[in-house]
Amino acid sequence: MRPFLALERNLCLVEVIYGDADDLRRQEAESGLIDHLGSCGISLKSVDLNASGCYIIVHGSDLERLKAAVRLYNVAIRVRDECGRLSLRRRGQWATFPSLTSILSAFHRRSIRVMYLFAGPAQIDVLVADQQIPSAMRILHGL
Repeated sequence: MRPFLALERNLCLVEVIYGDADDLRRQEAESGLIDHLGSCGISLKSVDLNASGCYIIVHGSDLERLKAAVRLYNVAIRVRDECGRLSLRRRGQWATFPSLTSILSAFHRRSIRVMYLFAGPAQIDVLVADQQIPSAMRILHGL
């Protein structure tokens, strides 16, 4: 059984950049920031906190409010707007995903830049620029 392919448009990938802070201080700041964004009514589509930093995906309509909200914190942000998220989801327990290697290789051959990728046991999410969505969808349908 083939996986289900879903598309979500008008998303922004926001990288939160902290200055020199040890891991525990950064974690505390990230926790406060995430809590503040929620209290501002900003819907977080995805949050990825790891040793490399903090990455947040929001809908484009929330971007200006997010920019205003982070001004209270001593952080910089890098924004990649006008993105789309392609999600492969298992339809049943027997659905199989294409390998990550095959996805990334096919995207590379077509010069599709992967801005963000999440792979879990039941879902693979790939964030690409809006103008690359049709090509990325054709690739994922064909794998």
